[in-house]
Amino acid sequence: MERPGETLERLHAVRRLLQQCNAAACAQHGLTQTEAAVLLYLHNNPERNSASDIVAYRSLPKANVSKAVDALVRRGLLLRETDGADRRRVHLHLTRTAQQAVPALVRAQERFFSLLLTGFTDGERAMYAAMNARIAENARIADNAKREFQENAKRECRE
Repeated sequence: MERPGETLERLHAVRRLLQQCNAAACAQHGLTQTEAAVLLYLHNNPERNSASDIVAYRSLPKANVSKAVDALVRRGLLLRETDGADRRRVHLHLTRTAQQAVPALVRAQERFFSLLLTGFTDGERAMYAAMNARIAENARIADNAKREFQENAKRECRE
């Protein structure tokens, strides 16, 4: 079994590769990495289109998503729409201007996965996808448990 430090180094290397692959598309369209992540998420998940969805599914910090959404709205890349049934919920939609940036971001994402999985057989790719899904689910479960623990601790302090 490898040491935890080795696993973390590998995860950082993957993240660096993603940032490198996105760099040209981000520069071409004047986007930060987080803004690009928001646009790609909304492109790939039009039915889950709130800032809280992005935070939950992409595991990005709420403050970073909020800042990115504000910047994208100011620059005309996103539109905000208040939910008719729940005025507290705001839906985000890509504009035509954003649609012009999306193909370059999608190509960068495809390049990233192509480089990441170079030399993998179809079976290995399927195995990687299955293992990655399990790892992500374990991380979500642990994150939810941490939140529940923190909420219970806060409640106990108030009582």
